[in-house]
Amino acid sequence: MKVFKMVLITTLLVVVLGITALGAKAQSETATVFIYIKEASLNDHSCNSNEWGIVINQISEESLAPASVHVTWQNGNKEDVPLWKFTGDVAHYVTSSNLSSRIVGAYTQIYAEWKDGGGQFNLSHGPCLISNTPTPTSTEEPNTPTATTTASPTQTTTSDPDKTPTPTNTPGPNFTPTPTEPKLGGELPDRTPVIPIVLGFIAIAGVFFRVGKTLLKKI
Repeated sequence: MKVFKMVLITTLLVVVLGITALGAKAQSETATVFIYIKEASLNDHSCNSNEWGIVINQISEESLAPASVHVTWQNGNKEDVPLWKFTGDVAHYVTSSNLSSRIVGAYTQIYAEWKDGGGQFNLSHGPCLISNTPTPTSTEEPNTPTATTTASPTQTTTSDPDKTPTPTNTPGPNFTPTPTEPKLGGELPDRTPVIPIVLGFIAIAGVFFRVGKTLLKKI
């Protein structure tokens, strides 16, 4: 009889611990964070003039792969690129949009444990555009005002000594820098209520223990 009681109590404890472990695993997988494409890959990727290819690796299973990634191009266009395929532990996202403008950023949402697994979120291939070099327009803007400043002294000279040249204030060209999107970063805090879930599992364990104790008394 004592052996039977011990077996029954052990079985109840195993069931409670199993339920607690499954709940903890489900809790960790449902918690998500925002991740952003590796900036270095935007200027260092394989050349393919027909499509853009983005990859996220080290994903534990296909069901946890993001359904899409949100991509932004230099021309201002944006697109949610859907999951194309999943091979091994890698999720692939492919689009043929905006092949004449480079990608400047991308982000998506994934389960929180992915960040601790050493995964990478990269631009794998796409058109190798000249504008892929950093700050592509920085060398063009200074050349424009120099053309007007060299011509301005010759416009104020005069050959008539009786006439006083009237100074003219010609405003130089205004160059308004093209606004660029701020770098994406940061993460949304994980607000999943962990403590209430753990307390719930403890309450379930208590119920199982009381039921087992009552059964033992009746045996």
